[in-house]
Amino acid sequence: MDLFVGQQDPPDLSPLDCFLWGFLKEIVYRQPIEHNIDLLKTRIIQAVMQLYWVPTWLLFVIEGRIKDARLFLAILTIFYFFRGCSLLINDIFFNAIPYSVVLIVVILLGIYLVRIPPPDYKQLEHAASEFMVKSVAHRGGGWDAPENSLIAFELSKEKGYDVIEFDVTLTGDGVPIVFHDTTLHRMAGIDLVVQDTTWEELSKVDISVAHRYKENFTGTTIPTLDEAVTQMLACDQKMIIDIKDNDPKMVTVILNLYKKYSLHSKSIVSSFYPNIIYRIRRADPKIVCSLAWKKDEFSYEICEHDGCRGKRRANVWYKHCFLVLCDFIHAWALPRITYYVLGVSLILLHKESLSGL
Repeated sequence: MDLFVGQQDPPDLSPLDCFLWGFLKEIVYRQPIEHNIDLLKTRIIQAVMQLYWVPTWLLFVIEGRIKDARLFLAILTIFYFFRGCSLLINDIFFNAIPYSVVLIVVILLGIYLVRIPPPDYKQLEHAASEFMVKSVAHRGGGWDAPENSLIAFELSKEKGYDVIEFDVTLTGDGVPIVFHDTTLHRMAGIDLVVQDTTWEELSKVDISVAHRYKENFTGTTIPTLDEAVTQMLACDQKMIIDIKDNDPKMVTVILNLYKKYSLHSKSIVSSFYPNIIYRIRRADPKIVCSLAWKKDEFSYEICEHDGCRGKRRANVWYKHCFLVLCDFIHAWALPRITYYVLGVSLILLHKESLSGL
C-alpha cells in the first residue's frame, strides 16, 4: 500500500483485490524465478490465464502476436461466447431430451451414413428389363447333369433356362471354383474338405459318380470360376453367383471378375453373409446383389443331402441360446434394416425356409 501514499486519488482496493493479488503472487512464485524478468512476465500471464481458464493455444497467441488490449478482449469475448453456447447446447441436448431419443437419432444417423444405395439401373450397360427372369437353373440344373458343371450349364441353355445359378468357393490354394459343398463326400464319395485341398487335386475328381445318370457323364470335373463365366457369356446366359465362403478373399475375386468380364448387366451376386455383400457393394455400388436367407442360419447347420436342419452349431446351452437370438435379430432386421444398409435388389429364400417365415 506504500506505493499509493501521496497520490491524490489512490485506487479503490477491496479485500478481494488483496486476496487476488496474494493468490496470483503465490502462483507466480511457486517455483523460484532467480532474477529472470522474461520468466516473471510469462509466469504472471500464465497465472492470469489460469484464473480465467484460457487455453494454452490462446496464451501463445497473446504472448506473441496480440499487442492491442481491445483485440485481446474481443478474442476472449468470442471464446467465452462459443463456450457458453456449447454449455447451453449440452444442457438442452442431454437434459431436456431423453437419452433414448438421442440414442435413436444417433443410430438412425449412423445407418444412413453407412448405407449403400441400390444400383441405378438406368446407368447400367443395358436396361434392367433385359434381365427379366422366366426360369432359373439352380446349380446349373443338377437334376439332369452333375450340378455346377459345364455340361449342366450347356444342357440348361438347350432347355431354355434364362439364368444359371451356381456356387463359388475357394480351394486350399485360393483358386475360385464352382462347387457347392464344403466336402467332396456327396458329389464324389471322397472325404476331403474343399478348402483344405489344392486345385491340382480337385481338378482330377470325377463329380459324376453319385449322379443318377452317371454313365452319361463319366469324367465330369469341377470347373473354375473363369471357365464357367466364359462359357455362359459365350452362350449369352445370365448368372446368379452364389458366394459360399465367408472369406474376404471372395470380395477381391468378385471385383476382379466384374472388372475382367464387365458383368454388371449380366449377373447378380448373392450370399448368406451380409458382410461380404456390403464389402462388395462398398467397393463397386453398381454391382447388383441379393442376400440369401434361411431359417436358423446361425444356430443350426444344414444337411448337404436334403437341406434340412442339421445339428446344433454350439453344444453349450448358453452359446446355443445366443445363436438363436442372433437368428431372431437377423430375421427381424432383414426386411427392416439390413436390406436398406446393403442396398440389395432382392432377397433369395432357402427352399426349406419358405414355410418358416
